[in-house]
Amino acid sequence: MRLILLCSFLLSLKSFSQIDVNFKVDMQYQLVSENGIHIAGTMQGWDPSSTPLTDANGDDIWEVTLTLAENTIYEYKFINGNSWGSDEAVFGNCGAGNGNRQISTTIENMSLPAYVFNSCDFTAYGCTDENATNYDPLANTNDGSCIYPQLEGCTDVLACNYNSNATLEDSTCTYAQLGYDCDSNCVAVNIDWIGDQDSDGFTSIDTSANLAYITIESYPNIGTASISINGEIQPMNYSDWGENAHWYISLELTANNSYSWFVEVSNLCAISQSYSDVFTTDCQNTLNGTSEDLGCGCGEPAQQVGYDCLGNCLIDSDLDGICDEFEIDGCTDNLATNFDPLATDDDGSCIYPQIEGCTDIQACNYNPLANLDDNSCIYIDLGLSSDTSICYSSTLEIVVDDIYSSYVWNNGETSNSIVVDQAGTYHVTITSESGCQVSDSINVSFTPIPYIDVGNILNLCSNDTINLVFFDNWFSTLLLDFENGDTISENTPINIYTAGQYQLFVTDSLGCIGFDIFEVVEGLHPVANFEYSFSSNILSTTNLSSNANYFEWQILNHEEVIQDTTENISVEIDLCNNDTILLLAYNNCGVDSMISVFNPTKLEEIEQEFSVFPNPFKDVVILHGYEDFEKYYIKDLNGKLIKSGNPSRVLNFEELKIGIYNLILLDDNKFFNQKLLKF
Repeated sequence: MRLILLCSFLLSLKSFSQIDVNFKVDMQYQLVSENGIHIAGTMQGWDPSSTPLTDANGDDIWEVTLTLAENTIYEYKFINGNSWGSDEAVFGNCGAGNGNRQISTTIENMSLPAYVFNSCDFTAYGCTDENATNYDPLANTNDGSCIYPQLEGCTDVLACNYNSNATLEDSTCTYAQLGYDCDSNCVAVNIDWIGDQDSDGFTSIDTSANLAYITIESYPNIGTASISINGEIQPMNYSDWGENAHWYISLELTANNSYSWFVEVSNLCAISQSYSDVFTTDCQNTLNGTSEDLGCGCGEPAQQVGYDCLGNCLIDSDLDGICDEFEIDGCTDNLATNFDPLATDDDGSCIYPQIEGCTDIQACNYNPLANLDDNSCIYIDLGLSSDTSICYSSTLEIVVDDIYSSYVWNNGETSNSIVVDQAGTYHVTITSESGCQVSDSINVSFTPIPYIDVGNILNLCSNDTINLVFFDNWFSTLLLDFENGDTISENTPINIYTAGQYQLFVTDSLGCIGFDIFEVVEGLHPVANFEYSFSSNILSTTNLSSNANYFEWQILNHEEVIQDTTENISVEIDLCNNDTILLLAYNNCGVDSMISVFNPTKLEEIEQEFSVFPNPFKDVVILHGYEDFEKYYIKDLNGKLIKSGNPSRVLNFEELKIGIYNLILLDDNKFFNQKLLKF
């Protein structure tokens, strides 16, 4: 006798989810087969030749990316070739305990370590030196990428901020000023003495060259010397006199002159020494002589009153060539009614004839010759100073008052208004009846129409709602029935509960309107159904499901779990009593399942009412009619036993992870299977 048990449940998911898993194997310790490297496992029917791996960069790491179901356990192994006998056997923390490797998928894409062939060890390249800045504690193979810290700083030992630990010069060195140490203390040597070492005097004259010499000595023999002669400062020449420094300078003499000189010998910031003196030349150019000067030179008379010996004004404040003591104040403008032809300095007393008119430069009838405002100023404001923005593909009428004689726009129009449909700057010049001309301009920009696209066709599952949420900051939204124009919603988010055709309008802050038209159709939940036949160890199924677009088969064999995603399967397998055939049928409205138990032993129809609730459940389930069974089992969808025990009215499954499980109840002649969903 065969009993087929069907369990239907509704998941909150809208579509079946899959992830990408990147498998890698390290073949650096193996001689790779000329047939390449392959992977075989429960995800592809244990075919040793259909799923090859590649080593694109020649680093002996072979890899392949497969698309698998999320939250599912798979077993697999790598093959050095394309046939059984060249496969690995792995035992350890990465193995399933039977020589195969094992992986439990999550809800995110996964990239597995590059396991060494035939081992649970894996190669992780990176920097393995703990002293490096990019040390990778997860790496077990150094790839030469280590980067070590460099300490930037000043590497010049002569600098005040020399850093003995610095390895990289950063151009930040600072140095003490000349004569100072790094603490701003003066370390230059003082000048102790200045004077006439050989007592030959400070000044001498070369009559053949008409040159005079000023000489002086200082101790110690360091530093620099400068001399000021009649207020003109210049450096002195240096000569080495052993312990003393000898300083000298020559100057060309002029007769009848006085020379006041001042010498200072200094050494940077140290104490300096100075010496000063005066000498003269007479009319014979003799130092400190006595020949007579009459006022403007030897034998020349004195200068005229108000002028120097060369005839230049002693005082001419306005530099007009007339000495201040000879200036005459008055009106110097010949256009004035009180013009004074003898006046040399204008004293602001000029009087002009009055010209009435508009004196405001901002007025359109401004008169630059007017000096008396007669309140005739005319002001015109065209009101185009504010720039504006309009919606794309719309037009804007720019208008000025229709009270002027003529209008000229920069697009050639001559009326008081223009209609524009392009962005740009528009300029107008008007002429009033009085002849005034005024210009103004306005900048017009276009704002794109709001873009909205929710799709062409949306599926609405039964007892469900479509929520339209907009992330753009629209000023307003409006949903209308496409056929009759009735308002469905004016608020966001927009909820749609029924099928139909709709129009959606959105408006931005400038009043620009965008729209979209879409259709909502009813979506049906999938219904899982199948028949099967088993002959000569060949299991063949006929899929009778409806409203489904994706299928997953799981054959929970007493020896292994076989999975497939084709619509129908035909597989060679050794089925035993109580092995289970599971079909999951999916669409974007949910999932449905059907379970068939192969030849259950000693099955007896359960006469009394039996139920399990709640389902889905969070922590506990309640069994109504549990007294008819002696044992319960909880298995995952791969057939792995998770928990077992004696049935009771309340079963606590708080420790189970969120997922789908099979609850199996047995006694000597009864069998019951119920799929449970824990959330």
